[in-house]
Amino acid sequence: MFISASRNRELSEFSEKINVPFLIVGLLNTVFTHPSHTQEKKESYERLEFLGDAVLKLIVSNYFFKKYNKELEGVLTEKRNSVISDETLAKLAQKLDFEELILMSEDMKNSSYSKDIVLACVFEALLGGIFLEAGYERAEKFFLDNFKEEIDEIASMARASNYKAVLQEYTQSIDATLPEYNLTAETGKSHNKTFTYEVVWQNNVLGEGSGKTKKQAQTLAAKCAIEKLKEEGAKI
Repeated sequence: MFISASRNRELSEFSEKINVPFLIVGLLNTVFTHPSHTQEKKESYERLEFLGDAVLKLIVSNYFFKKYNKELEGVLTEKRNSVISDETLAKLAQKLDFEELILMSEDMKNSSYSKDIVLACVFEALLGGIFLEAGYERAEKFFLDNFKEEIDEIASMARASNYKAVLQEYTQSIDATLPEYNLTAETGKSHNKTFTYEVVWQNNVLGEGSGKTKKQAQTLAAKCAIEKLKEEGAKI
């Protein structure tokens, strides 16, 4: 694919901005080429996106594996999934401010395409490109140097919103059984009810929670149960 002098300059400036020198400018150009812009599929970002997806999963998995060395597999998976979602990757891409570098057809630009999905695809392609240009360690350094704070925050939020999964992982690791959630109270008028649930495991009530939805009440009950188990010495 022909690369003009001005395009070459733009790509070189971006390369300097992210502190990853691309000796092959054509590779970086491919990173930012939407399939609608070229009839040659190998000249679009799709193959690099495929590679970058695997690189991203390895970087995030390795980081969380080391950082959360006492967490169970299910919790680590939940954290990773929250980071590698299209929504998250689009936000990380916006931090790099590379949207204007993306080449796509006029028809595509005028369509109701999902900007988040395109940004996420290009972000993965960029990681794939860095991996090919400079290797895994450089790709890992680029990602963590730029986004460590964001992924730590995202991971902590995933943990907070996933108490039921955390509790389930724990009980299954002990005796392969699941905790049970029982509705114990339902108060208020039909349009403004409050639900109360207790969570039971091994015939013991571990916690109780109340909320405006059944899901919220169960989540709070699971949170209460986790706190109780931790106080009793459980490694959760």
